Amino acid sequence: MYDFSVRPQDPSRGTVQILNAPSCDNYEAQIQANAYHNYHFARWSDGNTDNPRYIVVMQDVNLEAIFLAEGETEGIDDVEEGALRVWANNGHIYVATDNAAGMEASVEVYDMKGCKVATMNTGEESPLLAMGVYLVKVGDAPARRVVVLR
Repeated sequence: MYDFSVRPQDPSRGTVQILNAPSCDNYEAQIQANAYHNYHFARWSDGNTDNPRYIVVMQDVNLEAIFLAEGETEGIDDVEEGALRVWANNGHIYVATDNAAGMEASVEVYDMKGCKVATMNTGEESPLLAMGVYLVKVGDAPARRVVVLR
């Protein structure tokens, strides 16, 4: 039997339930996240947004439910370096620069497996991306984590 656990990332924002636990005879589990008043379920810690969610447990599974305050969105946290700004909106990643700085750079977007999924220039938007976590590399600057939600 594999290790299986689910919990809220912040217990003050909501709870989780195991509706059907996996067993030796049945590897399927069903879990559900329940947000408290003034919060909403955003995603599971692995990026999945199904709620309730069905899982076939064939390895150790340890998940957290992530809840956000009403009106709060999740993404990168105001990434600004000098004249550079990176953000996500509606399934696209945007990179902008301060025009006065005259900065132009190549932008590469990688999925969490390390595969390049987009190349663009500053001032352009990425192609429409699936919900998930991406790494954005702008020129020689360190890569930044971006969460794309819809």
